[in-house]
Amino acid sequence: MKDDSTEDSIEDSIEDSTENTLNEDNNELDSHVNNTDMDELTLSLLMNTKHYRKYVAQTNPEQAILDKQTIDDTRKYRNKILQITAEMIDSPDVQISTDINQLFNTYTKQLIRHFKMKDTERQRNYSNDQPDNEDDTLFGNMNDDADTQTSTSSLWGKDRVIKKGNLPIANYDMRMFSKR
Repeated sequence: MKDDSTEDSIEDSIEDSTENTLNEDNNELDSHVNNTDMDELTLSLLMNTKHYRKYVAQTNPEQAILDKQTIDDTRKYRNKILQITAEMIDSPDVQISTDINQLFNTYTKQLIRHFKMKDTERQRNYSNDQPDNEDDTLFGNMNDDADTQTSTSSLWGKDRVIKKGNLPIANYDMRMFSKR
């Protein structure tokens, strides 16, 4: 007769190995799904929208159909969408539904943030065109150093450099480098 503790340890080891195998399979599946999601996200962000739609139509026709349906629905209900949007802008206390009001508030906040960023960007571009504004200059005026340094002073020490005569300038031609 076998010892019960031996049978339990064998069953535990079998369960452990089975769990490890399942965990490894799940990890491989999860990493594949994560990689696929990351690839899709990268493509959607870096590709032109028109090209990305063509790519989706080739690789995932079901998703392409859903995307096309969404675009068609947006066009179909365009006037109603604009009417509700104008109504919510004109009177912010209008209660359509909780979800729509929350989404509208988030949407308008993001648009306002976008517009403020664009205004700041335009102001910075305008101020960079003005020669008086040196606050945004990273290294200052590069000509300031050239004015204080004379052509006869040394960059590496306090010694004065004296130029003696004109050195001949080599006359190079591309024919020198050709194989003959």
